[in-house]
Amino acid sequence: MLPRKTVSVAIPTIGRYEEVKNTVEALLKGTRVPDEIVVSDQNVPFLPTLDRYLKLQASIVRHIRTEPKGVVYNMNRLLNECR
Repeated sequence: MLPRKTVSVAIPTIGRYEEVKNTVEALLKGTRVPDEIVVSDQNVPFLPTLDRYLKLQASIVRHIRTEPKGVVYNMNRLLNECR
């Protein structure tokens, strides 16, 4: 039998509470739940609803804040943060 692979999901976001929430919920209901979900948040000011939701999911979701804003920087940060 092959060893189980580790699955990390990286979610970059700016201004998208509902989309992040729906994505995390779908991932948690899947047949293969990821080993970790990392959300890189570039919201300024912070979205309190997103912060509260991600705190409730803290057992599997790691919420990081990323600056400066930018797609490439955000994706590189996520790649570096995934375990």
